[in-house]
Amino acid sequence: MPYGETIVMLATVAVTLATHNLAVYKARVARSGSSGHDLPVITEHEARRTAEAVLQDMSSRQPGMPPLAIMHVEEHQACWVFGYQSVRYIETGSFLDSLVGNGPILVDRQTGQPHTTGTALPSDYYVAEYVSGQHTCDFCTTAQP
Repeated sequence: MPYGETIVMLATVAVTLATHNLAVYKARVARSGSSGHDLPVITEHEARRTAEAVLQDMSSRQPGMPPLAIMHVEEHQACWVFGYQSVRYIETGSFLDSLVGNGPILVDRQTGQPHTTGTALPSDYYVAEYVSGQHTCDFCTTAQP
């Protein structure tokens, strides 16, 4: 897939997920009768479903991308962090089956919005960047509040 088509595909996925997550968040606010700031946080199960949907979409839309699965989860105050790898690597443990350049997925604990990260630094750096409002990715077009 040419680079330009990949960018358009990622933007389409980002808009679709953002629209879905905003609708889910608005429904949660409407059901609670609150302003939304005091809603219960997204559970690990809910966040995992979101991260798995992102991984499924990545696998199905990118030619040559193997099936992906979550390998580990980190819980932070603002978000869940999901590390992932190819299913084949998880099964074999062989470096030849591993992905490279696959930064973890953050899922906001209030909104359920997914966010992609970089790969050069530990996940704590990307969580701090997200919390401070300096984060941007394919799933968000502006820095987070």
